[in-house]
Amino acid sequence: MNRQVKSLLPVIPLLAFLLAGCVSSGDFSSPAQPQTPSPSSTEETAAFEPVTLEEWIETFPVECPGYLFSPVESLLDGDIAWSEEGVTLKLGSWKGSLQELADTLGMPLEELEALNPEPRTSSSGDTYYQLVIQEDSYLLPKIPMQKVSLDFPDLDARFKDVYSYPVPQALDEQGAAALATAYHFLLEHHGPHWGIDPSIYNEEGGYSTSTEGALCTTYTQLEEYLACIFTPEYYQTMLGGPLPEGDLKHGLFYQGEDDTINFIMGDAGSYITHCGTLFTQPETQPDGSILFWQLSLYLDEAEFSGYGQGIIYTPVEATASPVRMVPTQSGWRVAELSPSY
Repeated sequence: MNRQVKSLLPVIPLLAFLLAGCVSSGDFSSPAQPQTPSPSSTEETAAFEPVTLEEWIETFPVECPGYLFSPVESLLDGDIAWSEEGVTLKLGSWKGSLQELADTLGMPLEELEALNPEPRTSSSGDTYYQLVIQEDSYLLPKIPMQKVSLDFPDLDARFKDVYSYPVPQALDEQGAAALATAYHFLLEHHGPHWGIDPSIYNEEGGYSTSTEGALCTTYTQLEEYLACIFTPEYYQTMLGGPLPEGDLKHGLFYQGEDDTINFIMGDAGSYITHCGTLFTQPETQPDGSILFWQLSLYLDEAEFSGYGQGIIYTPVEATASPVRMVPTQSGWRVAELSPSY
């Protein structure tokens, strides 16, 4: 999976916030109790009733993972040092012209072009990737964070593990659990690894089929499971519908006979120099949604010689991508998120 942002609408209002120094870069303090972020606008927010973690769990079509919430004492791993001097800030994806981005940033086009002399673009030329928007001077945000650990008791023993993900402390329990569960699915089933194991391979069809002991064993379960986590606009991009005759596309789950889950198994790998994930403070919008930035941190590849050798590394780059969560009658749903790796 590439790092392309699925919807760029939140990018424009967020960019000004990201670059205006509104994110705290002061000392990290002990997290307070989780709470729903207060509105950042004087406009009236959309009305909705908060949903508890227990109420949300009851909506899942399969055994829901157990959730454990704990404060994060350190924002980075032990062998990663905090960058006090600033890092290079990149925008993961921009659909539009460089002039439009320069106008959005309030930056002269010449300055943006100087930062990106040979920009990466899509084959169609309408999307830019990994654009530098601030060089060597972006101060990383320090906001209260929490770790959400997921325990899947019913998984096949070969794939059973406790998975932990850092998320902003400002999210309430249900929102934090939804975001962590979204990360789990993207990282374990629809990102560095594609597929839902355990599975069997169909040589004639050239695809794999999930079997007993998997996260979901039927296509209907999978669709209902994803609907508990993502918005329909998001999760439907992962579903291919009835199994077609002919070639299947990577990254899509198809419905086979007897409601099976079928897919092309694959591994995309991850970036070895990825060394952590940070966030800006979530901001509640007038419609009740929450917007914030995910910052994926990377080391200098030329200086990296491997982990576990007693070497302390410092991030030199942060790639920004928007995170958007929307409230529904059955709890928070993730509408925008790119896997961090």
